[in-house]
Amino acid sequence: MGQAVRPLPGKIALPYQNGVTFVELKDVIYCESDSSYTTFHLTDDQHYLVTRPLREIQELLEERGFLRIHRQYIINLDHIR
Repeated sequence: MGQAVRPLPGKIALPYQNGVTFVELKDVIYCESDSSYTTFHLTDDQHYLVTRPLREIQELLEERGFLRIHRQYIINLDHIR
């Protein structure tokens, strides 16, 4: 008997300097690398700098509709026109 497929969560926890915030993945436009940090850019013009390299963020997001288009950027394909 096969295992049931679990739906992927629609939110991600972002630890940043003021604590942790949970954001909806649909609100993330793109992620930008800055050495060992990554900035999440959201639809409401907010951004969060997290202490994780883009490589780790890519592993979390690649199955959720995000694509690494450059060594410095991962984009949310839902925001492409």
